[in-house]
Order: sequence, then structure tokens, then C-alpha cells
Amino acid sequence: MYHQSTLPLPDDESRYCEICGVPLHRDKTLSPARWAKRRFCGRACSGIGLSLTCEQKRSNPLRLCRGCDQHLPVERFDIFRNSDGQERRRARCHVCLSNYQRAAYWKNPEKARAYQSAWARRHPEVTRRRHLRWAERNREYLNRYWKEYRERNRQVLRERDRARRAALGREEMRRRWRRWGRSQSERGYHAAYRARNRKRISMYQSEWRANNSGRLTETQRRRYKRMIESTRVDKVSRTDLIQAHGSGCYLCDDPLSRATLTMDHVIPLARGGEHTLNNLRPCCGRCNSRKGARLWPELETQYPEMARRIRSLVID
Repeated sequence: MYHQSTLPLPDDESRYCEICGVPLHRDKTLSPARWAKRRFCGRACSGIGLSLTCEQKRSNPLRLCRGCDQHLPVERFDIFRNSDGQERRRARCHVCLSNYQRAAYWKNPEKARAYQSAWARRHPEVTRRRHLRWAERNREYLNRYWKEYRERNRQVLRERDRARRAALGREEMRRRWRRWGRSQSERGYHAAYRARNRKRISMYQSEWRANNSGRLTETQRRRYKRMIESTRVDKVSRTDLIQAHGSGCYLCDDPLSRATLTMDHVIPLARGGEHTLNNLRPCCGRCNSRKGARLWPELETQYPEMARRIRSLVID
């Protein structure tokens, strides 16, 4: 049977028979040219190899590797496109090609890095797809690596971030954060992260409240002061709010439970709003945080749909 031997090469002067796998020891009487063409051990194997039909050879095609000098299946040779755009097989198998490229890299690393950078600039989409595939296969390694890197360089990273924020300015940093937040929301990143790390987020929030009780008290004090200074303050419960306006978020229409429902002032207390049933609406925590203490004209640029809904309530 026409097959490829899996035995290792004993030295550079020996090969193996392509039929039976027996080592071919070089005869001193053979010239280098005849020795390079020798493929079989004797007349029997030679007759079998030469009598194979083209169909049999195509069903189990082999290719000579320039690195290890063995006949290997063509699947072990990478495909590439030459300068004419035609697909060709590499002259070396996967293992030999990797060793060859590694040796060539360390022979002149600066030249190799310059060539890789130039190639990446010429083929940005291919480079991006390769990086994404590699990152997907090595996600655990990347998470571990960056966690250790941040622990080792915590102070350096903080100083770098401070310098970067100072150079860009507060308004530019806000604009960039908002743009990044919109892109991640459109991709569903935040929702997927919360679903994956629900328990971790809950533990973090509990720990933060325990360590920042003074800040919470100050926040509650300021809110209570705004309510006192408001022109009108009614006693409104969650049940009253649900009966009057339903149990869905009035800004994004997401269904809410009693645990996730928050009260939002259409006109914020800090902007002269009242704590009444007409000025209160059920809202999810995400929309409540995004809205903050802003009026609808201030939301048109960043959240146009949210501004449109608030405007309709204010005008009505």
C-alpha cells in the first residue's frame, strides 16, 4: 500500500522506502543525483510504487517537504497566494515551516518586526481577523495576563491615565466615554456582562455600600434637602406608581419588577421639579442613571429617543 512512513530520519544521508518504510541506506557507488531520486528499497517495492494508478495516487497524495525531506500528506502543507494571486502549497510542512520562521525571526528580529508591521498595515482586515481568532482561543490566558500586568503596574497605569486625562480635557474624556458606552450598548456588551457576572456585581455593590456609608448618607441628605425645598411633596408609594403608570420603564419599555423598579422625576428635583404622582414615573436603574438630573433638551444629543419621550410628557 502506498503510504508515508512515520519513522524518524536517522541522518541526512538516509531515507525510507515509500512503500514498506524500510530505511534506505546510501550506496557509496550511487552518485548524489541518483541518490536524490531514489524512493524505493528494492525491485518489489519499486514495481508496486511504479504500478500505482493515477487515481490511487490522487486519493492519497503526498508531497516532499523541503525541511524534513519526507513525503507527507498535502494537508500538512499550508496554502498561500503567490504574487499572481494563484493558490499554492508551501514547500515545508507545518512543523518545519514554524521552525524555519522562528529561526529566521531570531536571526534578525528587528527586520522581521519591521516586515510584520508593514504587512499588517497593508492588510488591516486580515490582521484584525487573526487577532480576534487568537484572542478567542486564548481568552483565559489573556484575562490572567492582563490581571497580573495591572497588579504589577498599578501605580504606573494610574499616573499614565491621569496624564492622558489632563492632556485631553474633561469634556473630551466625557465625549469619548459616551461614544464608547453607546457602541457597547448597541453590541449588547453591558447586558451580557451583567448576566455573566450577576453574583460578582452584587458582592461588589454590597462591599462598596459597606465601605462608603458616609457618602451614601451625604447623598441621601442632599436628596432630602432638595425634596424639602421642592414646592410640593406628596407621599407616593410604589404601588400607587404602578397603578397610575404601569410597571414598565417609561423610557425604554422594559418590564420591571418591584425589586428593579425605581422612581424617576420627569423634571428633576434639582431643577425645580415636584415630588408628586404626576411628576414621577417607573424607570429602570440604567435609564435613571443615564438621565440623571438633566432636562430633555440636554439629552437630545446623546439620547434622542429618551429626550423625545420626556418632551412628550412635559409638553402634555
